[in-house]
Amino acid sequence: MVFKWIHVETMCSTRGLHVLGVRTQAALTLDDKGRLAVPSELRKAFDVARIHSLVFTAYQGSIWGVSHETASAMEQRLAALDPFSQDALDFTHAVLGANEEVTIDNNGRIRIPTELRELVGIGREVRLISVLDRIELWEPERWKRRMREAQERVASMGGMPRAVGEAA
Repeated sequence: MVFKWIHVETMCSTRGLHVLGVRTQAALTLDDKGRLAVPSELRKAFDVARIHSLVFTAYQGSIWGVSHETASAMEQRLAALDPFSQDALDFTHAVLGANEEVTIDNNGRIRIPTELRELVGIGREVRLISVLDRIELWEPERWKRRMREAQERVASMGGMPRAVGEAA
C-alpha cells in the first residue's frame, strides 16, 4: 500500500538552496538491492532541475537526500567554521562523515546506502517526505513519533520560528 500526498510547483531558489517545488509523502518499500522507486512527481521535478544524483547523509534519525548544489552550500558553510572547534569537528564528522552521492537510475530508482539505513534503523519499509531543499527518509514508526513530537512543540510555540536575523 502506498500513501501519497503530492503537490508540484515551479522550481525556485531561496537563500542559494534549490527548492524542489514538490510536496510529497509516500510510504515505499525498498527492493532486494536496497533501492526505492522515486515517486513520479518527484522524479519529474528532478528531471526539470537536472538533478541526476542525490547526496545522502544521516541526520537526526533520518536520511537526508539533497542535490549536489545544496550539499556544496552546506559544505561551504561548515568550511567557514573553526576546524579546531570540537563542536564543528563533531558536527562535520556526524553529518558529512557518512555522506554518499548516489545516482538516480534510468528507471527512477535510487540505492539507499546500507550504512545509512543501518544508522537510522530503516529496513524494507520507508517513509519518504520532501521538505524544502531535500527529501527525508524515515523508518515509518520513527517518523510517526517525530511528527507527534514536532506537532506538540509547534502547538506550544505560538507561531512560526523567526528567521535568522529577524527582529523579535
